[in-house]
Formats: sequence, structure tokens, C-alpha cells
Amino acid sequence: MNKSPPFHIEQKILYLHNDLYPQMRTLILLASILICCFNAQAQFQDGLDPTFGTKGIATNGSAIMYDDWGISDAVLQPDGKIVAIAGYKIVRYNNDGTIDNSFGKSGIFNDTLRDDNDTPLVWFNSYALSSLVLQTDGKIIVVGTADVVLPSRQITVLMFRLKTNGVMDSTFGKNGMVCNNILGTNRANGIVLRPDGKIIVLGEENYDYFQMLVRYLPNGAIDSSFGINGKVVNTLASMSGQGDIELMSDGRILTLCGDYNAARYLSNGSLDTTYNHTGIGSVFPSASFAPYGTAMALCPDGKVWIAGYPLSHEPTPFMVGRINMDGSVDTSFMHVGYTQYNWDTSWNKRGYNKCLDILLQPDNKLILGGKVMHPITGRDNFALLRIKPDGLIDSSFGDNGRLLTQIKTDTAIDLGGYLNKLILQPDNKLLALGVSSNKTEYGALATIVRYNADGKTAIDEIPKPYQGTVSIYPNPAYSLLSIRNTTTSKITSICIYNMQGALQKWIYKPTGNEINISELPNACYIIVISTENTQYKNTLIIQH
Repeated sequence: MNKSPPFHIEQKILYLHNDLYPQMRTLILLASILICCFNAQAQFQDGLDPTFGTKGIATNGSAIMYDDWGISDAVLQPDGKIVAIAGYKIVRYNNDGTIDNSFGKSGIFNDTLRDDNDTPLVWFNSYALSSLVLQTDGKIIVVGTADVVLPSRQITVLMFRLKTNGVMDSTFGKNGMVCNNILGTNRANGIVLRPDGKIIVLGEENYDYFQMLVRYLPNGAIDSSFGINGKVVNTLASMSGQGDIELMSDGRILTLCGDYNAARYLSNGSLDTTYNHTGIGSVFPSASFAPYGTAMALCPDGKVWIAGYPLSHEPTPFMVGRINMDGSVDTSFMHVGYTQYNWDTSWNKRGYNKCLDILLQPDNKLILGGKVMHPITGRDNFALLRIKPDGLIDSSFGDNGRLLTQIKTDTAIDLGGYLNKLILQPDNKLLALGVSSNKTEYGALATIVRYNADGKTAIDEIPKPYQGTVSIYPNPAYSLLSIRNTTTSKITSICIYNMQGALQKWIYKPTGNEINISELPNACYIIVISTENTQYKNTLIIQH
């Protein structure tokens, strides 16, 4: 027996097209387009948590790039508040993405910083902030690099501590700060705290780029029992990425270094030669030129994930590799110890994508985050990819394991955005922190996006008089559309119409909860889902 799709919507639109004046038909068409555009703005992007910021996105900043370079690092407080480095400022956000005005001055710390000689550091040419860490008492230690003038001009470590309210802690260092040239010429990139309160700073020698570690006492004084007078320089390791450093449970120190390598140190600062015989573990031990490593994640069993991207490949894939506890490449992962994930960046057949951070979930799944060029707009988007421990993409997350988020602004020039930092909340919601463009080519906004744990956002219909409803997600959709039916009625058909009322796809008695829409072009549609009792209508946006 032949079945025909319901033509309730199509009949109404065809009737108007056939019987009304051409001018009226034009107005109706324009109205349909406007409704579609309005709905596109009203809908949430894939996976976003609508309780955070504006439809899942919080942006702050000014049009002056020197004032706001976006978020480079952040920590999550136990109360859910977020403390972030945004350019040359420290900003605290509430759990809903608004600025916490109880912190610093109207939510921001940007007081004048000074070196140990009391010389002011001017932010646009004297210092840069790179990383921060939260103490158990809630105080915040921030590390960066400063240009110290006296007694001789040198680039050196800058560190300061804030109280819980965002005010400088004068009990730390000199009036709250440590900034002198005792350590010589070097830069700071990362920071980690030991359980005893001692502070380990990761950096590099300024001229030869060798990796450097410095350990401080809880009051900011250099711990001379570490390395040589408090400092370690590793001539076998160069710096890489954002300066990732992890503290192992036994006190050993693990750092990310160039070309997909990791260095491991004993608690006293000496190289751990049980780690690949040299203290340096590698994903590519015999390669003359390896991909660029940007971030690492330490597993509970001592293995190390390293994420990054190749430098000579376009469109650029995300890459991830794993090192064993003994420093050797873990060939049990994808047989060779590493793999890559391509993105559909067909815009002009190019795309310089970057994997910039990695997050290990408690269930051992991995989130890779960074930027990906959107295949249609050509702009950089926040990009997330979740993989299983065996390296396979986790299709239960987002849209077949992936998410692209466009940070839209009300400005004439939109150059896109990218994330630098991933944070997992206790409720498994995911924070992605980074930068998006502002009014000019040189503008930037501090940007935070919060995603639901499964990377999905359901757009529900208006509740019906009986229990349950039918919803679709994600919306906008990429290649697969999921249908969630919480009613007691079976779905009898699914019809997708274009905005002119023409039927584009019809599925009679669907057998699953997903439909393939990859053959439909990017556009706005009307989807009609018929059950045994009623129909559900919604605007559907397809965006490959």
C-alpha cells in the first residue's frame, strides 16, 4: 500500500502561491526568510548550555587588542566561579558567565605591577601574563614574564599572589610580588603547586630556549634545595606550546617540551633517567621533524597524552599521541602510538586548524579543543572533538563526536575565534575559554563557552496537553539529526520542507532516532514530525 506524506504545510503554501497576487507571494516569501533568520538567531548552537552567558556564550572586552587579548589560562574555584587571565588582567566570572563584581575592581584586577626595585611595569611593553594556579586557601598565584630594568635590563620571571577578593597579597614576596633578575634571563610559561605549598614555575632560557624549572617557597622566596640554587635548566628539552606542567602523585614533575616530547624530573629537580633512559619521553623517537605539541594530559597510570598539530599539512588535522610510563611510545594506541583527525574545511580547500588543548575526563575519554576554519564562512570557530581511550571518535558527543561553535558578535568585522583552555566542571559541563574578534581587525574579546556534558542542546517544541514531547538536536545540524521522543506515541513520519513549501525529504515509519541529512544543502527548513496523535513542527537549520 502506497503511503503519501502529510501535506498540511505544503498545501497551505501552495494555495497561497497559486491564488494570491505576485506581490503578495513575494511578501510571503520574504516573510518566510525573515522568520527563518529570526529563528536561526533564537536557536542555540550545538551543545551549548543556555543557562550560561547569552545562549551559552559569554564575551567581554574592548576594541583595543592591547587591552584584551582573550583568555589564555583559567582555573575553576570550588564555588564554580572562574578566574581567568584575560590579556594583562585577571578577571573573575560567576557561574553563569557574568563578571563577579566582588573581585578586584568591578570584577577585574589590573593594578600597576612593580619589580623588586619598585619600578612600575607598563603592561604594553614591560610584562605579559601566562598562567595561574589556585591555592587550597583560595588565594591565586599568577606567573608571567617581565622586562626588569635595574640593576641591569633583563627578561625574567614575574609572579604575584592575590587574595580571594582579588586584592594583592602583601605577605607574598615583596608587597605581593616576585620580580627580580636573580635567576638571570628567562621567561615563565606555566605553574604548578606541590601539596606542601611550594611553587614550581616552568619556563625557558631566553636566548637558547632550553626548558627551565624554578621552585619557590610558599612565601615567594626561592627554594635553594631545588636544582642549583633553586633553578634547573634542561639542555635536552626545548619549550613547546603553552608550557604544560603536571605534578605526579609521587612528587615527580612532568613537562611538555618540543616535538611531541615530555620531560620527567625527580622531586629535587634532577632528570629522571628511568624515563626513556634520558629523562625525555617521545611519541616520535626516531623522527627528524615531529608535529608541534601544544598540550598534554597525565593519566592516572602515569601514561601521557600529547596533543597538537602538524606544521606542514593543510587543511591541518588535530593530532594526539601517547607515551608509556617508562617514556617509550605507546604502540598499543592506534598501533603506532599516535593518530590524527581531519576536519571538513573545504572553504577554498584550505584550513590552518590548531589543536590547542587536551582534557582527560574521569571516564578516560579525551576532549581535544582548539580552532577549525568553518567550511562555509572561512572563519575560525571554537572546535571540540571527543575520542575514546582507543582513539576512536565518540559519536555520542555533539554532532558525531565534533562541535564547531561560531562566536557571533554585533560588529562589522567578524574574524572568528578559538579556544586556549578546557575546564571540566564537577557536573561534567565543559568550559572552553579563549578569544573572539571584536570591532576591528586588531580587536579581541575574552570569550567563554559552556557546553552540556554530552555536547548536545535539545530544542523542545511547545509542551502538548499530554505528557511528553518530541524534540530535535543538534540545531543547527551537521550531517545527522537526532529525534528525541518522550511521548507514548510512535513517530509515523518525518518530513522536511524548504522555505518555499517543497518537500525535500520524507521518512515513513523511521526505525531509529537519527536521520541522515548530509544530502540536503545548507539552508533553513521546516521539519514536521508526525506521531500517532499529533504533529510537531520546528525550524531546522542545516549547516555542514
